This record gives sequence, structure tokens and C-alpha cells, in this order.
Amino acid sequence: MGFGVALAIYLTAGVSGAHTNPAVTIALAAFHGFDKSKVVPYIISQMLGAFASAALVYSFYSHFLSYFGCLLWRLAVSESDCPISPPSRAWLYDP
Repeated sequence: MGFGVALAIYLTAGVSGAHTNPAVTIALAAFHGFDKSKVVPYIISQMLGAFASAALVYSFYSHFLSYFGCLLWRLAVSESDCPISPPSRAWLYDP
């Protein structure tokens, strides 16, 4: 994971200043001369982007997460059947 973060910072530093999360924005404002009046809008936009991307990922994979969560519950706690049907692979083949 460290390599992925370092690569993301290296690749985006020239374009956007590598503001990948609020910690980077605060560090750049504190130590690298980033305009302090832009810190709050950057942090707000980073948080909104994170929530939007999490909602998008959840909307894509909610059925898979529910089904596999049910399977894990069945393995760990109860031997009853999972009331959720297995996810379909039809979405892979839709044009």
C-alpha cells in the first residue's frame, strides 16, 4: 500500500500538488507554502469526493457484499441458510 500511495503522489504532484487527502493538504500548508485560505475548501472537496466514491463503490457491489457477509455470518455464527441469493454474473455480459 505504501508503494501505491507514493506512486499516486509522484504522478499527481506536478498537476494538482498531490493533495490526495487532508493530511497532505495540511502538511503542504504548514511546511511548503500552500495558500492557507485554500485549505478548508480543499479538505471539504476531498471529503465530499471520498463519500461520493464510497457511495458509488457500495452501489456497484452492495449485492456482493450482502451475500458474502451472509456467508461469513453462516460460517461464524449460525448454520442456517443464507436468505440472499448468490450474485448474478449477468452484469459482466451486458453490452
